[in-house]
Amino acid sequence: MLKPHIGCAVLAIPRPSLKSDGSMSCTSSVLNLSGHKDETLCRLLAERACVSYQKTCLCTGGFHVDNMSAQQIQEVVQAVEGLAPEEYYKERRKLKWMSGTTAPSVLATALRMP
Repeated sequence: MLKPHIGCAVLAIPRPSLKSDGSMSCTSSVLNLSGHKDETLCRLLAERACVSYQKTCLCTGGFHVDNMSAQQIQEVVQAVEGLAPEEYYKERRKLKWMSGTTAPSVLATALRMP
């Protein structure tokens, strides 16, 4: 049974990479509710958006399905990776679709299922 909820919040803040190669990276802070494993999905979305946009990003979300197998969990992770490919964010950054705003939002609605 699907149980929509907020189980995690990830705040990603852009910074120069520690590799000193001129690339960007980020530092993330995570708040999890006890027993929740939503960090994997939220961290992926927040960090990819943060690095691509070079803006502070916050992703909140929750995902729970009773008795998921390891294979089902992997399928969900792969689906979310498909929602947040790095190339997508790089292309979106080239567009000025968010002009006038301070930072784009990464919405948990992408993780909700009907």
